[in-house]
Amino acid sequence: MQPEKVTPVIQARGLYSTYIQPQPYGVALIIGAWNYPYQLCLVPLVGAIAAGCCAIIKPSELSAHSSELLEKLWPKYFDRNFINIVNGGIKETTDLLQQKFDFIFYTGNTAIGKVIKHSYNSSSKFI
Repeated sequence: MQPEKVTPVIQARGLYSTYIQPQPYGVALIIGAWNYPYQLCLVPLVGAIAAGCCAIIKPSELSAHSSELLEKLWPKYFDRNFINIVNGGIKETTDLLQQKFDFIFYTGNTAIGKVIKHSYNSSSKFI
């Protein structure tokens, strides 16, 4: 994550030293879907990790066995202080949305997506 030196625009050459400094975006909430329970939780997590973000994964309650397996294996591979998993249904999702997140990744139907967007009053970015 070293600063990357870049060439400034022609008008600023000689006047400024310019560089790009990568920084983590913040905390991501990843709400997965039932039909691809691993892919729709873990693929967005790869992007969050690559960006240096902490993340909370909320798998679908409709894929209970997959969610239980993720929860069982999670502590073996991830530090729960930085990347955690929360299983549950509507109550747990509602409780999560009361927290502040910088980025929310949701896969599912439009109606629930609108509920999530409207219930979460923040400057988060939604995907």
